[in-house]
Amino acid sequence: MNEVWKDIVDFEGLYQVSSLGAVRRHPEKQSTNKYRTPKPLKRALHENRLGYLYATLCKNNKSCKKTVHQLVAVAFIPNVDYGCVVNHLDGNKQNNALSNLEVTTTQGNNLHAHKTGLTPKPGVSVYHNVHIRRRKNKDSVLIRYMAKVKDDYKILLNKQFDCEIEAAKAVDAFLDSIGDTKRQRNFPAP
Repeated sequence: MNEVWKDIVDFEGLYQVSSLGAVRRHPEKQSTNKYRTPKPLKRALHENRLGYLYATLCKNNKSCKKTVHQLVAVAFIPNVDYGCVVNHLDGNKQNNALSNLEVTTTQGNNLHAHKTGLTPKPGVSVYHNVHIRRRKNKDSVLIRYMAKVKDDYKILLNKQFDCEIEAAKAVDAFLDSIGDTKRQRNFPAP
């Protein structure tokens, strides 16, 4: 894919962003040497606390931080404004290429994160009949794993564990003890 450069919206003539997710000063503002090629602002890109790359852009002696994926989306995708929800298709927050970005809703972004395994659904375990219970204290979060088996709204098993795997094994042992062959096991016998 060829790299295409466009002016950054609200910073026209000062900065440009590429379709591959690079940011640079505008070629006319970069240097007085006409033979020097414009270079991307590699040292000016930083990672925020959420893992997204951002650039600090200056205009009229005022600086402002913009995430690179937002800059690419606003510059290359029509009818997109700053603050829209931009999804990284491969889940890599460092890959800001246009081919890896899509504009979506918050719900669509969350659904994509759950489907790709980037964030687990809150309260849901990867094991069958195991639920995660979080309780917030003043200083910390207490996490417990509930082994829960129901049959026609009747609770057959409801035990709390410190470890998710222990809870999953308890579910399997309980299902074996009552002779249930229909429900899926967490750790099938070989």
